[in-house]
Amino acid sequence: SLTVVAVLLFAIAIDRRSPVLFGLSGVVTGIAFQTYYAAWLTPLILAAWAVARLLSDHTQGKIAIKGLAAAIVLFVVTLAPLLAHYIQHPDGTTSRSRQVFLFSEKNRRHVQAAYGTSDPTELLRLNAVRIGRFLVDRAGDGSVQYGLQGRFFDPYLLPFILAGVAYSLTLIRLSGGQLLWIWFLGTVAAGGLLTIDAVFSPRLIGITVVILLFPSLLADRVFRFRWISDRKWFKVAATLIFSAVFVGSTWWNLQTAFVRYPPESRIGNRDRIIRIASDLGDVRTIASFSGPEDFDHQAYRALVPDIEGENLLPRDESISDPNTIVEALRPRVLVIVSLWDEELFGLCDEVPGEPAGIFIAGQGARGFEWCFVE
Repeated sequence: SLTVVAVLLFAIAIDRRSPVLFGLSGVVTGIAFQTYYAAWLTPLILAAWAVARLLSDHTQGKIAIKGLAAAIVLFVVTLAPLLAHYIQHPDGTTSRSRQVFLFSEKNRRHVQAAYGTSDPTELLRLNAVRIGRFLVDRAGDGSVQYGLQGRFFDPYLLPFILAGVAYSLTLIRLSGGQLLWIWFLGTVAAGGLLTIDAVFSPRLIGITVVILLFPSLLADRVFRFRWISDRKWFKVAATLIFSAVFVGSTWWNLQTAFVRYPPESRIGNRDRIIRIASDLGDVRTIASFSGPEDFDHQAYRALVPDIEGENLLPRDESISDPNTIVEALRPRVLVIVSLWDEELFGLCDEVPGEPAGIFIAGQGARGFEWCFVE
């Protein structure tokens, strides 16, 4: 939402030639920059749009470039505390980008395991296919904890979105068309195409702001056709069609959110277990006393490929002494115990293991206690 406000202020500032609005745009961009990494695209979107205006309309472009300079000054002032921190801790500036960048040296081994190739062209192609299937097919997001399990575009709006995309290509010389495509392609590239383990929907959150503009542009163009605009009943028919699509889209999304993938449905703890194991760094074995865990899943193979997984089901008769089992699996064992198992809960106090913690059930996950036994 802050990105929308920043871009809106910048656009109005160009029309009104207002230094104040340009400055406010920079302030809002600075605030957005400190909220979530996806918002780091905001200054890049504004800069790219200013350059695009300069190339296509020299008069407006000069206004945009001068305004961009004013915005940058206020952006830097707003961001000063964070910039001071980054100057003192330069590694923190790119720490997150290094973790998710597809071609980062840190991710080379992970990418090879997850994609089965290290060829840059093939990696980009695979990510593009994944993103395409996520947007228009039913591939879903690979993350069960945070991701969108269904398709991104609902089947009612999909034809109108695709038609709107085609129509928006004819607007590329206009300032609005340039902004739309810079925003859309920039987000898809930075939040999906160039990141590991795509598709991960939180990284693509930026496109949710602009995606409905494609069918909206199409609707606007349809209503401006003379054979529709000059005929009352044709306008009524077109309104009813778009209204029916809107109702169908709303119904489908509500059905998906609350019926097909309800928040209270129980899913695995895989994402959280992998995160804990990755943060610990030197785990050799994961001992799961919390029900069957799919250690052959691609997330385990890609993110923690050297870790061995052991499913130790609570009702298995062979588990008479879990302490002995953990002892046999040492060293460097990550122990996972269900919060709902009265017999085994507290095992981490008996082993004992440090560090330790509890993951409270939420977002559809079952919840568990864990500890690391050296």
